Amino acid sequence: YNSRHLIIYDPPGEAFNSDEGIETYAHFVQRARVVLFLVSLVDLDEPKASDLHRLLEIYVLGMAKMKAQTRHQHLIVAYTKADRLQEVFARHPSVLAHLSHANHPLLATPKRYLGALRTVSDELASYTERDLGATDFIRLARREFKSVVFCALSALGSAPEDGRLATAIEPRGVADPLIWLLDKS
Repeated sequence: YNSRHLIIYDPPGEAFNSDEGIETYAHFVQRARVVLFLVSLVDLDEPKASDLHRLLEIYVLGMAKMKAQTRHQHLIVAYTKADRLQEVFARHPSVLAHLSHANHPLLATPKRYLGALRTVSDELASYTERDLGATDFIRLARREFKSVVFCALSALGSAPEDGRLATAIEPRGVADPLIWLLDKS
């Protein structure tokens, strides 16, 4: 990113299986101001907290190996497939409300929308630490990055049944990572 261009890179997932993979396939991340950490909690191995921590630790170690500074980067943790997490978000009303409503009208007032995203981020941080038990992940993220925010999104709005969509596509929260990205850039 520079003052004239916002560039988004999408490295292959294999890059994050080891710190060497980051150096080989995603060396450009060392210059990134913002890192978007897309996580499908429903697809993580058990225990999810350990897997979440392991993935972030690989990134941090890979950056250190390249002598890059994660302390200069903002971290956006985006929980994908949030439509499949409705039950686990039951104790987090702002998250559920945000995912349950079409928030397009709020986008017309960016400051209000960002305020809503901050509330959702705080609840997702609480969920991550308390419900998931990912205290090590939270500590690592807060220690290693300039800032950490959370969001949840669903590209489809509901999970497919037997490989087919049972309802119309109703994306939820898909603009949120980009809004955070613009806010942090």
